[in-house]
Amino acid sequence: MDTELNPSKLGTKAHWDHVYEVEVDNFDDHGDKGEVWFGEDSVEKIVDWVVDTWDDKTSPVVDLGCGNGHLLFELDNLGFTDLVGVDYSEKAVELARRIAEDQGTQHPVAFERLDLLDPADLRGMGERALADAEPRRRQSHVGVYALALDKGTFDAISLGVPVAVPGGGDAGSAPAATMSPADLYVDAVAEMLAPGGTLLLTSCNWTEPEILRRFERRFEFAGRVKHPVFTFGGVTGQTITTVALKKRAA
Repeated sequence: MDTELNPSKLGTKAHWDHVYEVEVDNFDDHGDKGEVWFGEDSVEKIVDWVVDTWDDKTSPVVDLGCGNGHLLFELDNLGFTDLVGVDYSEKAVELARRIAEDQGTQHPVAFERLDLLDPADLRGMGERALADAEPRRRQSHVGVYALALDKGTFDAISLGVPVAVPGGGDAGSAPAATMSPADLYVDAVAEMLAPGGTLLLTSCNWTEPEILRRFERRFEFAGRVKHPVFTFGGVTGQTITTVALKKRAA
């Protein structure tokens, strides 16, 4: 098993609720749409990969941890027609919806509150999912998406505390055990993807080998996006890693 990251406030919903509450206020006050995580250059590389790799622009695409929706708005402008953004912060969803309403979209882009680590939420049965006043593109997110995009959400989830799992998660493990939120994320995304679906994961906390080891039980390597590299002390590396992972057959 890979070493887990130490828990941090960056792995808490309270932190991101506060971040997006401020960004909603800024949008209301002076039209600031908020921060583009990892920068415009990384978004451009992700979008280029999707355009170069994905021929069917009607394929259902989900942005995991959509924040202000910037990545999906870029894909909408390029003709992708089935786009859903999910985030566990209600304030992030509010911001994305308000930006979409303000600037308009070429195609309907749905933004929904979703806790990736809550199985009931994934199936559209969570209390907050049922209480969402906005129309939902789909009641269930299970087995739906051809492509999932993640730009920093796995990083944040990896900074969360271990999660109690009835029965310990894996077959044969002790009851009332805990699982790493990073491992729960792997299972959640695999559940959301249709057979043969792809996750394009961008991280600044994990290297490509670490990502491949973490995801290998549910995914296989399907490609990568190149980012600028640096050399220090005779070691070459990069600050951002983007890797494509294809869901394994059941």
